[in-house]
Amino acid sequence: MEPLIKGQTISAAKEYIEEKLEPAALPKIIAALLPDHQAIFQKKMMAGSWHPEKAFAALLETAEKFYGDSSYKLCREIGAFSAHEGISRFYKIFIHFGDPAFVISRAGRFWGQIHNTGEMVGEKTGDKSGAATISGHGCPSRAFCHYLIGYMRGILEMSGAKNISVKEDYCVLDGKGSCRFSANWE
Repeated sequence: MEPLIKGQTISAAKEYIEEKLEPAALPKIIAALLPDHQAIFQKKMMAGSWHPEKAFAALLETAEKFYGDSSYKLCREIGAFSAHEGISRFYKIFIHFGDPAFVISRAGRFWGQIHNTGEMVGEKTGDKSGAATISGHGCPSRAFCHYLIGYMRGILEMSGAKNISVKEDYCVLDGKGSCRFSANWE
């Protein structure tokens, strides 16, 4: 099965690039992609439409290459922005203000709304900590892992968490069977 991602995710990333980077950034990034991927980003997309996740990963990798600092900080910023945009527009029901652990524990329900491959299991690991484990994701990439770190931080911010720390504990790209992200907050 080809890994697909919802258009709302791509739209939020494009919006970040257009608003936060130089005016020519999005056309420059798109021009550097494969022709099939270029066609995806050059058209208006519907929030609920499905698109190849490889194209989204390529967009993130190329944005990092041209405008990042090789630390994937830009991908984390795009992820946090996407969480704020996507959640506030489409998935407010997943956010319970003042209860970050609830948000983490419900992460698995949210994953399937955006991705057609893989599974996410969220868990509360302490009073002010949680983790999310992703297995079976069909399109892993370093840029996407950092995007998820930012996304997780963004949804925790929206639920009222402060002084948030999110890290990837392990990754399929390093030979593990799944990716695990952990978070701590105040």
